Amino acid sequence: VTPDVTRSVPVLSLAGGRAIEIKAKLGDIVTKGQVLLVISSPDVSQAFSDFQKAQADEALTKQQMARAQDLFDKGATARQDLETAENAERKAEVDLRTAQQHIAVLGGDLNNPSPLVSIRAPISGSIVEQNVTGGTGVRSMDNSPNLFTIADLSKVWVLCDVFENDLPRVHLGDSADVRLNAFPDRAVSGRVGNI
Repeated sequence: VTPDVTRSVPVLSLAGGRAIEIKAKLGDIVTKGQVLLVISSPDVSQAFSDFQKAQADEALTKQQMARAQDLFDKGATARQDLETAENAERKAEVDLRTAQQHIAVLGGDLNNPSPLVSIRAPISGSIVEQNVTGGTGVRSMDNSPNLFTIADLSKVWVLCDVFENDLPRVHLGDSADVRLNAFPDRAVSGRVGNI
């Protein structure tokens, strides 16, 4: 008996760091959005630093643009200087938006500049795999295992072997009753979904 892979979701972090608080464990039933663990991430700290620098650059280019516009309106500067200031302002705005998006992708919150990232459950279900403990180093998706795997166990797969000579009698969509050693008096009904 195994979870249906179409109802299982790996939990990953795009931010690397150290797991400082584990709030769920193998076997727990969790709800979508529930915090599973908290990571202290230097990646997020760097992203906030980049964001603050982009904010400062954007504020400066706005001032320079206003000054260039004022000088141009008074005939004290060339159009080229105004266009250069406009270009610098547009680039600073792009850099600021990019820094904001980078923080969001890593799981940070612009309203709460902190290196701590809460990893939340993407779906409701049961934790069927856990590969993280307190103090564990978390790497960002570079061939590292899932932090957790959450599965909806309301429907599961039963994988079984069929003798070769019985195979012609099994068809996709056939109903099947399964009896488990743990519950010998109870038949579980299902359908053949794959052969």
